[in-house]
Amino acid sequence: MLTIRYYQIPTASRQLIHEPPPLFPHDTSSSNYKPRVNNHEYWALDHNHADSCRGFITNWLAAKPLDLFQVQWTPSSTPSLRFLRSGAGRREMLMFIAGACLKSHHHHKIAYGGAAVAYTCVTESYPLQLPLPPATQDNPHTSNRALIFAAFKAVELSLVFSQTEVFDSVVLACDSEYLVEGITDHVPTWVKNEWMMSGEDRPVEDNDMWHLLLEKIREAERWGILVQFWQIPRELNEAYVFAQYAVQSRLASTSAYP
Repeated sequence: MLTIRYYQIPTASRQLIHEPPPLFPHDTSSSNYKPRVNNHEYWALDHNHADSCRGFITNWLAAKPLDLFQVQWTPSSTPSLRFLRSGAGRREMLMFIAGACLKSHHHHKIAYGGAAVAYTCVTESYPLQLPLPPATQDNPHTSNRALIFAAFKAVELSLVFSQTEVFDSVVLACDSEYLVEGITDHVPTWVKNEWMMSGEDRPVEDNDMWHLLLEKIREAERWGILVQFWQIPRELNEAYVFAQYAVQSRLASTSAYP
C-alpha cells in the first residue's frame, strides 16, 4: 500500500529556492473583469497563451511536489488547508489526481473505473473518490478515461474553491504521460481537426471526455485561473491509492448483487 505522505511540510529553504513564474497575460477589458474573494481582482486569461503554458515546469528537475508546495491556510473568510506556494505576485495551488480501472469477476469481467483528487492534507479531509459515469458500448471504462475524469473533477473543484479562496493557478500532478502529453501537445491539434486523428479516418479516443475537460479548463480561464499539468513518479502521487479505493468500493457494491 502506498504510504500517505501529503501531510508533511517541506523545509523553508527549499521553498525559497523555487518561486512561481511572473503573472500571465490577462484580457483586461472591462467586460472581462470579475471581482471575487476579498476584493481580489481577476481577469479572463488569454486562451492561446494559457495553452502555451499548460505544462508545469520547474528548473529543479529532481523537485518533488512537496519540495515546492507547502501545506498552508488559504487567505479567505473560511480558511482551509491547501497545497500552496507563493511568490512573484502569484499564488499556486497543487492537486494530485489519479484514475484506476479494474475488472469485476462477478459480472462477466466488466471493467469499472474510479477517480481520485487529493487537494488537502489527510488530517483536513480525505481525497475526493468517485466512480466513473456509466460506461457505454463506445466508451468503456479504462484507466486513461478515469484519469481524464479525475482531471475534470479537479478543475471543477478548483472553481468551487475559487469562490472563497484566492489563487491564480492550479497545478494537477499525476503519473500519466498519456494525460500530460495529451493536454499539453495534442489537444490543440485535435480541436483543429474536430477531434479526429491527424491523417486517420477515426476519432480521438475518449474525445468526449477530452472535450469536457477542455471546456472546464476554459471556464477556469474565464475566471482568471491557469490550469497546468505536471507528470510525477507514481510513488509520489498521493491520489493513486485512493483511485484504487474508489474502484474497489464500486466492485464491492456490484459483487453484492450477482
